[in-house]
Amino acid sequence: MITYFIVAEVFEESLHTDGQPGDHWTMGITMFTCVMFIITFKLLLKHKKIDWHVPACHLILSSIGNYMTYLVVTDGWVSFKNHFTFNFLFTSPVVYLTIILVVGICFLIDFALESVSHNITTSSNDLVRYQTLEKGAEETREFLDEFERLTKY
Repeated sequence: MITYFIVAEVFEESLHTDGQPGDHWTMGITMFTCVMFIITFKLLLKHKKIDWHVPACHLILSSIGNYMTYLVVTDGWVSFKNHFTFNFLFTSPVVYLTIILVVGICFLIDFALESVSHNITTSSNDLVRYQTLEKGAEETREFLDEFERLTKY
């Protein structure tokens, strides 16, 4: 909803660099671009491995890279209705600012929710660990490795 309302409000009042008003094609492509970035960043935020750079590169290159390639390739085809929309979109600074604004707001909300759920509330994995420790199990390296293996998924 954040994506729709912010992008719709921006494109209702904005003009492209050549003076043309924003239309439904440019608004739709901008919304979908925002959604692609939001989903990619949310997946990276949920990924809790130490070696995060490998999945980050894979996600960015595969999802966003393929999407941008699709936009560039289909922009020149006359049979598509979004003919030359790519040129209008990515020469306008309003589009870049809109994408940064929408993705930033959604990322900050996701980051805040993830921080609260991770630091304030306890998960079921934490409760199982506390109960196991209360019954007399020692917190050794083997115990922690076995606990991580059992609660990984």
